[in-house]
Amino acid sequence: MTEINFHDWILECDVEATSEAYSKISQGRAETCPCVYCKNFVVLRDDLFQGEFLRLLRILGVDYEKDAEIYEATLEKGKYQYAGWFHCIGKIKQTGNVILLENGLKVYFFKSQSLMFDVFKGEDLIQIQFLDAILPWGLDELPPE
Repeated sequence: MTEINFHDWILECDVEATSEAYSKISQGRAETCPCVYCKNFVVLRDDLFQGEFLRLLRILGVDYEKDAEIYEATLEKGKYQYAGWFHCIGKIKQTGNVILLENGLKVYFFKSQSLMFDVFKGEDLIQIQFLDAILPWGLDELPPE
């Protein structure tokens, strides 16, 4: 287990086991979802997952292309708010506050197995939740009105 300090949180993560688990997952849930909102997310996720959040996922052994869940709320035409989560094998040693990152992205952690992939069964998991990801529309196919 590796101790990871991220802002005021302290996580204990099995980085190798997490990375190994993600190597056995073929696709994230956004790829397998037929809705246009998830398709839009997949097209734009490289623009979203940058900087400190992407570094965190890599440190934890998480593959950012293999989300456990993504969901969307339409703010206004052309502006969409996304949220979702990933898992890593480990425990939270010290809780902290919701973290505000670049582009207004918010991140926090909690113990949860919500919609986990089968490769994580039997493991203690940390759910890495992100919120308030504001994205434009990036597809030729328009969203439903």
